[in-house]
Amino acid sequence: MAFAINTAAATAGNIGKGGLANSKAIAYMNETDTALVAGRFVALGETGVKALTAKTDTLAGVVVRNIIKDETPKGELCDVMHIGTADSIWVEIAKDATVSRGNKVVVVAVANNGKEAGTIQAEADEANGITTDFTVITVADGIAEITRL
Repeated sequence: MAFAINTAAATAGNIGKGGLANSKAIAYMNETDTALVAGRFVALGETGVKALTAKTDTLAGVVVRNIIKDETPKGELCDVMHIGTADSIWVEIAKDATVSRGNKVVVVAVANNGKEAGTIQAEADEANGITTDFTVITVADGIAEITRL
């Protein structure tokens, strides 16, 4: 059993331990022209959610992977997970960023240097990043499982 758990493949947007605590995945409408990608953070919009575009945006959560599609276009509903204590979700690591178990999560709010908005990194970024209280607990190829401890 442990072998299966330790070798299971994950993809960005998969919920890790969502059923163990107070996790919530709520359907929100994508308000922007930018498609929302599974495994990336999104911001609260006027009535739904939107792609991150500024450091001052309020994080709504992470887009949950849908079995039918990886992106949600404008005007469609997507599930967004609010990460509670002991919940976890797999998120996309920013291009050329390195994260390790135990790192605090910094969300890329403004796309820069090939890093897509909504992805994560461990390095503080005063101009383009939102520092969070989420912690990296597992790292795999280009994705990381994060939680609120």
